[in-house]
Amino acid sequence: MKFWLAVAGIVLLFLSIPYFRYFFKRLNCRNRIKSACREKGYTFRGNHMVWFLGGRNGKKCDCYVETDKEIFAIKLFGMLRKRRVLVFLDDGGYFTRKFAGVAWRSIIYSFDSKAEEFPVYDFGYKYEEESEEKTIRKVLLMNPVPMEMRMQAKNSKETIVSPGDKVYDLEIYNLSGLLNVLKE
Repeated sequence: MKFWLAVAGIVLLFLSIPYFRYFFKRLNCRNRIKSACREKGYTFRGNHMVWFLGGRNGKKCDCYVETDKEIFAIKLFGMLRKRRVLVFLDDGGYFTRKFAGVAWRSIIYSFDSKAEEFPVYDFGYKYEEESEEKTIRKVLLMNPVPMEMRMQAKNSKETIVSPGDKVYDLEIYNLSGLLNVLKE
């Protein structure tokens, strides 16, 4: 009996590693954004108590960073597993691509998940009356980041999406890209 409990514990620990990684990446993200705001004197506002754990299915953005000229409305979108490619579709959807059978310098198999409709997020700023002259930048912050991001056209041709590119009227950033924009 003790043997099977130990095996079950090891399996449970192994399966929970991506969740621990996700949590600590998001905790690091929170600390670095708040630190950059303190350093530059920007106003930071979280939209809910544990904003840094916001997921892709939540409808409201997770936090705001108010600079002298702009307001960054930030929605967190993360990938639980490292070795995934996030593919945005022209028609407003997305799917993930995972790989199996990775051999030295070649990929043997790739599997695409079922395409999902990209959520419509509410980037409304609660304090609009205070800052009507500032522009609101809608940011989709990828954290943890996927292995790669791509945009697939209707003819199935894929192009790589880089931090700072626009997809679905949202600016896509990873954490370091957003921090560089904030520190400019």
